[in-house]
Amino acid sequence: MFVIISLFVCIGLELLSRARQNVDAIKETFWQDVQSSLHDVQEEMLSEETVYDTQLNGRTSTEQLRKRRSFILHTYSEQMDDDVHEPPVREFGKLPDSARP
Repeated sequence: MFVIISLFVCIGLELLSRARQNVDAIKETFWQDVQSSLHDVQEEMLSEETVYDTQLNGRTSTEQLRKRRSFILHTYSEQMDDDVHEPPVREFGKLPDSARP
């Protein structure tokens, strides 16, 4: 009887481990898609701002556009890093480090 229960426990733990690996892989793919989409949007914004700036001033202020783009990249990269590195609310059978005495 003990062997059967141990077998089920081992199988259950293995399934949980695989499920967690799948979730981690899905998260990674999601953030890669988000970063790719963000890069596409930034390129589009940069091209639109170049056209807009050219129409207003008769010339393109590339340095100003680079500063804007770098600010946008920096801001969104920090936000994505914060989201990726947030600790899980609770792991199976463990309390978060902040809840430990």
